[in-house]
Amino acid sequence: MQGLFLFMKRFTTEAFILKHTNYQDADRIYTFVSDDLGKFTALAKGVRKISSRRGGLLDSANKIKVSVSEGSTGFKTVSEVVLLDSYANIKNDFEKSRLVFYVLELLNRFLEEGSVAGVFNLVDVTLKNISSANDDRKSFLAVLAFEIRFMHLLGYTLNLTTCGSCDAPILSPFLGAKFDVSSGSLICSNCFGGFRATSDVINIMIYLNAKIFNLDNAEVPDFSLTNISSASDLVRSYIKEISGYSLSTDKLR
Repeated sequence: MQGLFLFMKRFTTEAFILKHTNYQDADRIYTFVSDDLGKFTALAKGVRKISSRRGGLLDSANKIKVSVSEGSTGFKTVSEVVLLDSYANIKNDFEKSRLVFYVLELLNRFLEEGSVAGVFNLVDVTLKNISSANDDRKSFLAVLAFEIRFMHLLGYTLNLTTCGSCDAPILSPFLGAKFDVSSGSLICSNCFGGFRATSDVINIMIYLNAKIFNLDNAEVPDFSLTNISSASDLVRSYIKEISGYSLSTDKLR
């Protein structure tokens, strides 16, 4: 038994909880995303017991500081949990909760085990954006910003400057421009393919494609909810093309 503990590694990290799965009678297996470890899973023993004090801290979307023990086989076990933010105002709002669970599912579906630079910070900013949004327009814009930036971090950056077919520059006011959901590129008026996109919709995508969008630091342009929804439809069609499936939480839109 003493030799077993010699091979036990311990680490502490800040993380967001993506999902959990019940295991045996009283345990759960959690999926986390952290800055230094990326996506990882760990077993939390006894958290489903009424007497457990950790169970309430390990809710999906919570930001926590978690201490984890890892054996020689790589199997991880949660040992300590400190709650950093539960985003209570999101969870008390049906629309915001729905958007956050879509974000979590997108993360869980696309991320492999391990780290992708910038993802933890993006999740942190996105949940803060949704939390502080005072209307649906800003909430939907925050999620669209997440989708575009997350795809960028995974290597699927939108091409919104040149035609994806002939490489010709596409400049404002984007007359006749279309968006090709199979390649994530704009298509000029002289080429075939893509879905018609208005100048306003393209400008939203360009604005969000340039940087991580932070409601606390940005003056939000007066984008209409209709145009935000149209841009979201195009980006989500692109995501579906990349992944080959629809997310279950996206069906709630």
